[in-house]
Amino acid sequence: MKRIEDIENLSFDALEKMADSCEVSVPAGLEEGIRSAIIVKGECRKRSVKALLFPALTTLATAIACLIFFLSLPSEPEDTFNDPYQAYAQLEKTFSYISSTVDKSLKLTK
Repeated sequence: MKRIEDIENLSFDALEKMADSCEVSVPAGLEEGIRSAIIVKGECRKRSVKALLFPALTTLATAIACLIFFLSLPSEPEDTFNDPYQAYAQLEKTFSYISSTVDKSLKLTK
């Protein structure tokens, strides 16, 4: 058996001759195992890209939808009434309706 220093000092041609002279048996099924490992590795990469792509696209679509929604909102609320007297009359009408409804409910609970 050679020492590491002797092997390191050998030329490339000498190393190649040594490799050719040795009989190394290849284990049965090695080539098929390598092929299946490469296929599995490729499938894992495809899955990981899909797993990263779907949440990114979902987040992007949500952000765009929110942006469109907020840009479509009016900047200032519009007044319902131009005349303050009309607004006050509508307010009195609404309060009287609420009052009558509350009175009816109080009569029903007694």
